Amino acid sequence: MKKLNLLASGVVAALLPAQAFAQPDEDQGDWDATIGLAAMQSPITPGVEQTEIDILPYIDVMYKDRYFLNFQNGLGAYLVKREDQKTGIFEDFAIGVAIDFDEGRNPDDLDDTPILMGLNEIDSTIEGTAFVEAEVGFVEIKASFAQDLAEGHEGWRSELSASVDIPLSQRAFVSVQTGVQYSSEDYQQSYFGIDAVEAVATGYAEYTPEAGFDSASVGLVGQYGLTRKVGLLGFVEYEQLLGDAKDSPFVEEEGQVTVGVGIGYKF
Repeated sequence: MKKLNLLASGVVAALLPAQAFAQPDEDQGDWDATIGLAAMQSPITPGVEQTEIDILPYIDVMYKDRYFLNFQNGLGAYLVKREDQKTGIFEDFAIGVAIDFDEGRNPDDLDDTPILMGLNEIDSTIEGTAFVEAEVGFVEIKASFAQDLAEGHEGWRSELSASVDIPLSQRAFVSVQTGVQYSSEDYQQSYFGIDAVEAVATGYAEYTPEAGFDSASVGLVGQYGLTRKVGLLGFVEYEQLLGDAKDSPFVEEEGQVTVGVGIGYKF
């Protein structure tokens, strides 16, 4: 679950939207690309007090406004995409599919963090994702479903998020984003459960969480366009564990904060 949750899916992925630039290019041709770098301090795994700093490359590539590679959705394509068109109650509407990466639980973290010693490693994995994005008035809404396609957490998770952009000037704006995640029993067991082997190795009692809501989060992003091509970003996110995830025997912190900064260049 080290995959950036709200931040990578909504905040870091929104590193350089059009509002961040004073004069965005009108004609990008078939390709639209932004590259950059972000630094982020976050918990090494949900519920654990220890944090780490990650330096993350940022890539956001779109081809013919249909095919994409980015932190928000991974590598995929829009099956349906309508912009600036009224579709029922929606002004913008899109449906897409993608494959994405979940880092899992790093074995180095297990060795270096006493509270995690004896827990199972969670292998990095590829997830297959389907998502729907829509704009209702000034609110952008996204719903997604991700299924493990390899042998990582071996479960599925679904997310519902909403965001509101607030322009401050031609070059600057802030965005408020919130989200909630619901995950399967397999997913919860991988990240928050204690099986019989882990119970012997750790001294914790066996623990079998059920499917349910495991986290809710809220984030604030500030963005500023230095030039038409270069933009700066600062963000903070608070995530609260819920339900059976919150009650896991090794959870130290039910609420955790992630902060970061970034810079990007738009081609």
